[in-house]
This record gives sequence, C-alpha cells and structure tokens, in this order.
Amino acid sequence: MTEIALDLNGNFEVSETGGVVLELRRGFIAQGFNEPDEFGDIVTDPEVIWTLLEDIGLPSAGDVFLFGTLETVLVDRDITGQSHSTVSGVLVYQRHAGWFKGSAGLAQIQTPFERDGVTQLSLIHPDGVTKIPALLSVRSPRQTLRKDYQKQLQGSPRQYTDQFLGRVNELLWAGGAPGTWLVTGLDYERMAPGKPSGAWYHFSAEFEYNPENHQPDIWLEDTETGKPAVGLSEGESFKTIPWYATADLLAEFGEP
Repeated sequence: MTEIALDLNGNFEVSETGGVVLELRRGFIAQGFNEPDEFGDIVTDPEVIWTLLEDIGLPSAGDVFLFGTLETVLVDRDITGQSHSTVSGVLVYQRHAGWFKGSAGLAQIQTPFERDGVTQLSLIHPDGVTKIPALLSVRSPRQTLRKDYQKQLQGSPRQYTDQFLGRVNELLWAGGAPGTWLVTGLDYERMAPGKPSGAWYHFSAEFEYNPENHQPDIWLEDTETGKPAVGLSEGESFKTIPWYATADLLAEFGEP
C-alpha cells in the first residue's frame, strides 16, 4: 500500500538568529510508491519522482506550514536517499514574513542651509554690506534597509510593485519621520506554478533613508552667482515639492 510519512521521528532542523526562526527543515519519507517494473527498473527522473510524490500528498513549493504560531512557506525540496520502494528527503521552509538587513554610510550632498536646515548660508561681500549666497558641500548620513520575504499574489507582480516602488513612508517608520524612507528597489522571483489561491514569489525590497527628507526642494536662483538667492522665504521663493507618493510601509513590510 502506498503511504507517505512526513516529519519522521520528529525530524526537524531549525535555523534561528537572536531567537528569531529564519529557516525550518522537515524530513520526509515516502514508501511503496516506486516499485520496480517487470524489468526490475525504478523511476530515476527527479521531475517524475516529484510528480509522483505530490500525487500522494507531498507539499510543493509555495505551500504554507504553520510551525507553532509561525507561518512558513516551502521554498526548496531535496531528495537525500532512494531505494527500490522508499524515497527520503528534506523540505526547506522560510518564515513567511521575512527579515531585515541594513547598512549605513555617508553620501555627498550640497545644501544652501546650515545644519539646522532653516538658516540660509551666506557670506558678506568685501563692501561689508552685500550678502552673497553660498552652497555647502558635506557628507550626509545615509542608511539602507533590505527585506527578503515571500508573498502570494493573485495578480501580476508588477501591480504589486507599483504600489510601493518609488514611494516614501507616509507615517513614522524605522525611526524615520514621514518622507525620509524611500522604496528604491523591489526584486522578485516566482517560486512555483500558480495555485488556485495565487502564485508565490520571493521578494527583496530595498529602502533608503535620507534624514533631510526625500522630497526635493526648489529655490529662487541668483542669476549672477547661479546659487540660491539671499533671503529665501519658504513657500514662496523656497518650496519642497511632494514628488514621491506615499505608502504605509509599516502595514506592508512591518517594523525593522
């Protein structure tokens, strides 16, 4: 009689970092499904073997497994042993919600303001009266975050990425005020053929932090110096343009 047994003898392997489960490996064994034919031969083609295993209940890529209260998704399978009537292997699951990685550095910028972001930079002309506008070239802190995660979609992945790519945080997120985190990348790879509930994809999202805000500024230019004119007035001769649309990053990606 054909039968399949999963998690034989509690055969689990769990990988975690800082108490957070990242990957789960489940052992499986299938018995009696691949009996020799009249010539004594057995199936050796991996694709055929996987199809036979799925026909008797083996999970396939994209299937969800609840490990305690943690939802994981099947991302890989491997056959580790095979005899005339028995196949054993490993199912690899990753946490459905994914995890964050980050880096920090400095980027070169030019600004017409002092460190407070309000006081305009200027120098006094040798005549002792005329103010000359100035630009300051400095290195400003920049941070990036990356999150790898799995998501099931019923529609096109492009429709999903359009909701977040090139958008800034609408609310406070990852310690940054609204507008300081920009979604700069959303790579994806289809994990398995679509299921009735949708296809599973592996996503890698990238975010960049700008403490000065990502929304661009424009200002009235001094035609003689090519620099911001002296005495800029916010909202009139100096404006912040809401170029990037906003998105609720916390609701979609969670808190790093």
